[in-house]
Amino acid sequence: MGTIRNCLVCDVSHNPCVFCGPLICIPPQFLPCNHLSDFQETNAMRKQRPNLLIVDNDESVLIALQQVLEEEGYETTTLWNMTEALLLMQDRNFDLLLVGDHPPDLNCERVLKVLRAGQTWIPCVVMHTVARHPFAVEYLQHLGAHGVACKWNYNEVLDQVRKCMVECRAA
Repeated sequence: MGTIRNCLVCDVSHNPCVFCGPLICIPPQFLPCNHLSDFQETNAMRKQRPNLLIVDNDESVLIALQQVLEEEGYETTTLWNMTEALLLMQDRNFDLLLVGDHPPDLNCERVLKVLRAGQTWIPCVVMHTVARHPFAVEYLQHLGAHGVACKWNYNEVLDQVRKCMVECRAA
């Protein structure tokens, strides 16, 4: 005989459910035997996802990029300024840094110089707001940026993230 569970639609434990009809009986062999193992499995899957740090002073950019990147399978952390980001990078490992070209506390050139001089190396994609001159892109790459993309073009940002992740795994 199966175990009676709460309604799978509205989670009400009336029998029958006053909202959705009769409760569904689930045979014991289909019930999870250990909820902790499901939790551990979920965390193990999450740890395998590349972890990205996104720093920008525009909330709409942070929200949109977080959504786009998480839908693509990346784990994301968003911050407003580079000071907090640099502190967080000392405590946690990130696979990639996405930084806007004008964080409120440091400009992106300074950020790249700090990253290059620091003990922890992290690939970085700079997100700009307007079209950049090719020499500016080359200059940012010379400073250590692995890619440059327009932060309003989410496909371009996603392409740069994918390209950077492939190049960094191959290195």
